[in-house]
Amino acid sequence: MTDTTAVLGYVEENLAGMGDDPGREALIHEGRHITVGEFRALVHRMARAMQSEGIGRGNTVTLLSGNLPEIIAARYAANLLGCRVNHLYNKLSPEVQAAIVRDVETHALIVDPRLADRAAEVTQIAPAEKVLVLGPAKSGKDLLELAAGFPADPFPTLARPEDIAGIRHTGGTTGHPKGICSTYEQLGMAHSIKGDGEYTPRQLVCTTIAHAAGFLADSTLRLGGTLVLLEDFDAATVLATIERERITDSVPPSAAAL
Repeated sequence: MTDTTAVLGYVEENLAGMGDDPGREALIHEGRHITVGEFRALVHRMARAMQSEGIGRGNTVTLLSGNLPEIIAARYAANLLGCRVNHLYNKLSPEVQAAIVRDVETHALIVDPRLADRAAEVTQIAPAEKVLVLGPAKSGKDLLELAAGFPADPFPTLARPEDIAGIRHTGGTTGHPKGICSTYEQLGMAHSIKGDGEYTPRQLVCTTIAHAAGFLADSTLRLGGTLVLLEDFDAATVLATIERERITDSVPPSAAAL
């Protein structure tokens, strides 16, 4: 028999693992420092905002974004609702992205405002029922503004162990993107590691969180660590960031291909 306690608490355990100090620095992106308390509050507010838009268990939420802290929060919020989350690699062509959006039966597309034009191209080919943007944009509702109107108290997960939690795509040997599905039970087992209090990672993310880096980011947060998010790999920037932010862990550029 499956132990559903840990499985159903997959996102909740990640958030709890971030520690008891709400003022601790949890994520850093382009000079912005986001605390544990701010991140948790954003996740719970987003879950309620997305639910108010009719997004719920079993729906597919597709993410089109760079390495924003808010997109990690959006993924957690969607998972609390029991959604399937599909994260698009933002360097794919609009035609390939649209094919993926269609294949996974996207109900809601959540967009980085810097990629609003690309989102318009994609949805012209493969319309999504709802488009939510992480900030002001010409089209689509501002998810951050919507979330600000909801309470930040913990949102209990609606996911079940057998539900699909994530869909990641790989070109494999054919080059044609193929979806790999993971259930909440599988994710719960993969992230069952807990810290011993002696090691607190500071992870540099310089490859897309749509792939392996996003998976490793969850482990870092669960271990009470800090994520330092860069948009891409640049050797000089990476070396400077490692020194400035006292980085202990990083995802190699080759991981973007996983």
